[in-house]
Amino acid sequence: MGYLGGLGSGKGWYSTPFFITPEELREILLGTHANIIPKKKIKVGENYGNKVINVEEFINNYKRYFTKFISSREIGWEIQGPLFFILTKNLDIVNIKSYPSAKYKVLEFSEPIINVRPLSIYYEEKKESDYLGIDVEGLKEKVLVGGLIMHFPRKISFDNENHKTLHDTKEYSNFRLYDELVKKIKEITSYLIIKSQFKERKTRVRISNGCKKILNETKFFKENKLETK
Repeated sequence: MGYLGGLGSGKGWYSTPFFITPEELREILLGTHANIIPKKKIKVGENYGNKVINVEEFINNYKRYFTKFISSREIGWEIQGPLFFILTKNLDIVNIKSYPSAKYKVLEFSEPIINVRPLSIYYEEKKESDYLGIDVEGLKEKVLVGGLIMHFPRKISFDNENHKTLHDTKEYSNFRLYDELVKKIKEITSYLIIKSQFKERKTRVRISNGCKKILNETKFFKENKLETK
């Protein structure tokens, strides 16, 4: 039994973009006991292998990503790919399904799950109009890839109900997991404020104190004469 959520249900997402260090992320994941499931394509006939990876394996992937974004404007798929993943409290809701006409096996979920992926911050500035555009979903002239963003659907509809009924996701265990993760992130972060030569802008990205200095030292911030507050 699968479901549609977020824009598929027409009701959007809860979302939390954030910059925290690998050490801070490790503490949060260990504290919530969340199961980490990488998103990957597996051809029909091949073994999917373990659905879940351990926290240390994931943190090693995040460290590679974190180190790369500090030193470079370009982060390739080999670095970003392992950071597209799913969080769930309950593994019983996870199934591996093969479609007769498909080349790949897919993961199917009987309850809503938390999707996490690399965060992109799009930046655009127009000096003549005193404009500083910062967005985590849009498309502006320049982009900084770093940090992560979590999504959880507000409403879902199920395949076996022909998507005729919308269900509030607050009744499911992964909403409680999402809420717990957000609270832990908020405890160690504040809103990211980006200051240019001409203007400053408060974003909806959460950033830890440990990441503010690091962000100021990135090639992207130096090239565009930006700083955090």
